[in-house]
Amino acid sequence: MQQSMSITVRGHEKRKPGELIEIFWPSKWVDEHYNKGLHGKFLIKSITHSFNPKSTPFYIQKLILVKNGLEENSSIDILDAVNKNLVGG
Repeated sequence: MQQSMSITVRGHEKRKPGELIEIFWPSKWVDEHYNKGLHGKFLIKSITHSFNPKSTPFYIQKLILVKNGLEENSSIDILDAVNKNLVGG
């Protein structure tokens, strides 16, 4: 399972596709600081650069980001379940 999203950020000339960036999405729930499903490390799949000297900031980037849709602990649980099924259980 994979999540993908598009965000627009202030431009940075050293940012490039293939890099991992970490994003902290605030949660709407009072007892959580960050949204557990949306925050974390994302892979930059592509970048579109835009320059407009009449606006601030004059350099922006549209990033297409992808992330594994499963929590790290979920991956371990899935592997354990597969291993149990392979050895009969």
